[in-house]
Amino acid sequence: YHLPQLFEDNEGLAEINTEIREKFVPIIEEELAAMENNEFITAQNVDYNLFVTEGILTLYLHSFSWEWEEHQTYYYDLQTNSRTDSRELLRRIGVSEEEFLTAVRDAAEAYYVETFAAAPEEEREEYGYYERLEWTVSEDAVNFDLPIYVDAVGNLCVCARIGSIA
Repeated sequence: YHLPQLFEDNEGLAEINTEIREKFVPIIEEELAAMENNEFITAQNVDYNLFVTEGILTLYLHSFSWEWEEHQTYYYDLQTNSRTDSRELLRRIGVSEEEFLTAVRDAAEAYYVETFAAAPEEEREEYGYYERLEWTVSEDAVNFDLPIYVDAVGNLCVCARIGSIA
């Protein structure tokens, strides 16, 4: 396991490193303990990517197991040498907050509807299809706390949770 950290030349970078350690070191330690005890491991790695877009450094981390998935992004403004957030990233690439939320909700709804398109109406009622669809596009599921980054080829990427009737 290799856990990234940023060079700590100021408080903002030190905060990011501390948050990374607090979030991911327990995952790594649990997996290493399982390996030492010849037990089944569930999280095989912690992947990360570093992107710079319009002067904002974005560190994106991802880890998953059979039971959970963890995505996290950290933002640092290279122009002001201070920590920033996803709203500033969106502002710099010219995407309004309203445009962003609408696009994510539309994409999440389309994915949900397509995924469960074959479910008969009686199963939709029985398994809460409509309630989960409502949650999928709600403020609880679609907001600025989602991991948001611009990838190496310029795509705006968002990791959003989609409800499931499974």
